[in-house]
Amino acid sequence: MIKLLAVDDEMLVLVGLKSMLDWKALDIEYAGTAHNGQQALEQIDELQPDIVLIDINMPVKNGLQVAKECREKYGKLPVFIFLTSYEEFSFAQEAVSVQALDYLVKISLTPEKLQASIKKAIDQVKEIKKTMNDSSEASEKRVVSQDVSAYRDRFFIRLFNNYFENEEQSTAAAEELGIKFEPGKYVVVLCKTEIHSDREMDSAQFSKLSDSVIQIAKETVNRFFPSFAVAVDVHNFALIIMKGTASVQKSLMEDVLPKVQEVVFSYFSVDVYCAVGIPVEKPSEICNSYYGAFLASEKNNEENSIVTADLYDASQESTFISEQKNEFTQALENLDSEKACAVVANLVSYYTLHTSERFSAMDCACFLLYSSCIKIPGGEKNLDSFFATETDGIKSIYHMRSTPEIVEWMNKLSTGINETLSEKRITYKDHIIDSVKEYIRININRRLTLNEVSDVFGFTPNYLSQMFTKSGDIGFVEYVTAEKVAAAEKILEADANIRVYELAERLGFESAFYFSTVFKKVKGCSPSEYRERLTQQII
Repeated sequence: MIKLLAVDDEMLVLVGLKSMLDWKALDIEYAGTAHNGQQALEQIDELQPDIVLIDINMPVKNGLQVAKECREKYGKLPVFIFLTSYEEFSFAQEAVSVQALDYLVKISLTPEKLQASIKKAIDQVKEIKKTMNDSSEASEKRVVSQDVSAYRDRFFIRLFNNYFENEEQSTAAAEELGIKFEPGKYVVVLCKTEIHSDREMDSAQFSKLSDSVIQIAKETVNRFFPSFAVAVDVHNFALIIMKGTASVQKSLMEDVLPKVQEVVFSYFSVDVYCAVGIPVEKPSEICNSYYGAFLASEKNNEENSIVTADLYDASQESTFISEQKNEFTQALENLDSEKACAVVANLVSYYTLHTSERFSAMDCACFLLYSSCIKIPGGEKNLDSFFATETDGIKSIYHMRSTPEIVEWMNKLSTGINETLSEKRITYKDHIIDSVKEYIRININRRLTLNEVSDVFGFTPNYLSQMFTKSGDIGFVEYVTAEKVAAAEKILEADANIRVYELAERLGFESAFYFSTVFKKVKGCSPSEYRERLTQQII
């Protein structure tokens, strides 16, 4: 069996991880746990686990330090999966440097996500053991390079969709990933591929072909200008030109992109249709260039294989559409299916009345698609089933050529979100509430406040209170009180001589008087009277 070590400074998290999956069914031996980085190193030395599931932020030594020391001491094993309280790009570069397999956000962790990550770890462990003697330093560098590339692609996708809160955040993320934005202007070129081949390809072959097309397109462009290439999906990729002056834009149209088309077609029999966005002055404005290229791509055809965007400013987007996008994002973050579907319904109503705004409708649909795929657990896989009749599943949106078609796609997406998110939200809420209740039971001897417990789980007090109340018949304070009184009953039954003030201290009450008042309110008698009744029953 493959050995696993779990490391977290929160006991409740360790309890939750152990109970979240059937480890034996996965052929995993849950070998042990540790509560800080130093303990983790000692356990790794003793148990020799194959997989370490470890929190990044811990006392003594953090998870990254543990992984780094293990890499230097043991090599490729154990495989590390990081846990973190929130998604943060600042961890990406360090995670890559220690060859982390994955990092999971605790608050959105589901059994499905954990199992998927564990299965990847199992496969990697088996592969490492199989090729341990044959591995070379060069192959290790390629793995790291691929991981960095994946993080960079993700960075640019977020940049295209204006997902960063401010310029400082995007700049910091770029620096962490080694992305250098040279002074000057930037231009995004959105490229769509069309294959001319009668040969049928499976998804793996198609994906490999797409990667090859992107690579050779980037190499061709780099002969003229520095650039990055990013896969948007299997049919579309984007080139970010890092010196996008007006003369560069002209050169792209007349020399560079025709060369890209020529080379790609000669190698792969693939046509490339290019849409050139407007030049922008700041990296934070690249989303405007991308959106301009996206709008211009609607003009692509056989006669116009290279087109350029009209001047576009993100501020031109209507306030209504912008508000709906923000509300949709918030709804997904809260796994609120009702709110998410209401937003989609608003957009459907709007575009049903404004059928001439096809470009805007397409932009909104793509935003809904991207947001759903990254923010809903198992998003693309779960939602794809609602588009089973479409050739490309949920990505059929890229083929829509009219506003009514886009509206119909939005309606299907809404149905998928409603069913998928409702199920996930129930599971999510139940899991959180169960974890909170378990935390209360474990810490019943402490003075438990709403502020303290909500801080432990990363929620605002108001949100946790509302979620707790909706999950049952009583609120947070009432539940804590009931649990403390129940614990007091058990103690009184086990120790008839315990004093009331001692019992109050043991259960975290601020005074014996307050404890007695609470106890009497729940049980209808004081602790002393309750003890007397127990004594009389024994007699």
